[in-house]
Parts: sequence; C-alpha cells; structure tokens
Amino acid sequence: MKKVGFLILIVVSVFSAILVIANENGKKEEVPEGMEVLKAGNVRVIVPKGTKIDQKGNLITVEGISAYSARRFLEIEGRFVKTEERLVETKKRLTETKERLAETKGRLAETEGRLAGVEAREEGLREEVEQLKKALEEIYEKDKAQ
Repeated sequence: MKKVGFLILIVVSVFSAILVIANENGKKEEVPEGMEVLKAGNVRVIVPKGTKIDQKGNLITVEGISAYSARRFLEIEGRFVKTEERLVETKKRLTETKERLAETKGRLAETEGRLAGVEAREEGLREEVEQLKKALEEIYEKDKAQ
C-alpha cells in the first residue's frame, strides 16, 4: 500500500509539473504600450522600452527611472541637434538651388532673345533670297526675249 501511495504521489507531482510548464508556455502576457519584456537569466522584467539591465553574476540591476529619463533625454536632444543641422544644410542647398535656377532662367531669357533675333534675321534673309530669285528670273526672261 505504501508503494501505491508513493506511486500516486509521483504521478500527481509529475502531472502537476507538466500542467505548470504547459500553462507557462501557453500564457500570453499583455505588455503595456511603450513597455517591453526583458529577460535576464530566469527573470523576466517589464520595463520602459530602452531601459538597460545589468547582470553581474546573480545580481540583476535595472536602470533607475532618473537615469533612464536623463539618458533618453540626452539621446532625444542629440537627435534634435542633428535634425537642426540637417535642416540648416537643407536650407543652404535650397538657397543655392534657387540661385542656380534664377541664373538659368536669366540665361534662358537671354537665349530666347537671341533666338528671336536669329529668327528675324532668317526671315529677312529668306525675303532677300526671294527678291534675288525674282530679279534673276526677270533678268533671265529679258535675256531670253532678246
């Protein structure tokens, strides 16, 4: 009878251990927005995203809220400074592009003016060529009539 009781005790403990393991594997934990689950050894900690965890041996140290806030503030400030620098550079390039565009428009207007002059001269030359043709035809007709 002692053996049966012992056997039942073993079966119950194994079965309960299996249930606990299955429950942990099937359990989905809700993580609040802006938070993340970090695992350090066998310990899972829910912390704000970007929080640092140090593990030295069995000692697990989570970054304090003031250190986290200061570090995140400095990171954001650094990104802000870089964004301002890029904005200044972009404005400078935009100004240079506007200046080149104005120069190009000026050269285009000048070229259009020259083109209009060339077209006018071309038209004048065509008229002269037509007059010369008529004059040559008249001379040819006079010579032919004589």
